Amino acid sequence: GNYGESGMEAFKDMSAKEGICIAHSYKIYSNAGEQSFDKLLKKLTSHLPKARVVACFCEGMTVRGLLMAMRRLGLAGEFLLLGSFGSLICCS
Repeated sequence: GNYGESGMEAFKDMSAKEGICIAHSYKIYSNAGEQSFDKLLKKLTSHLPKARVVACFCEGMTVRGLLMAMRRLGLAGEFLLLGSFGSLICCS
């Protein structure tokens, strides 16, 4: 959705400025089925062992789908997931 897309674009811009390589970028919807999450994880495993960090700009149900796919495919511990938290907290 919009939150994930705009967050990822900002992350890509900042990474480029800092010289951080983003090997690949994939998109998945929170309501995607198990097969879609499994397919995404299989794509990610094709980049092992070099690309192990997954930056996830997504909501909780999407993260849950990724974690469940990791469990199904025996990939627990293969990736480092970095997530974002979409809540705005403002202090004055």
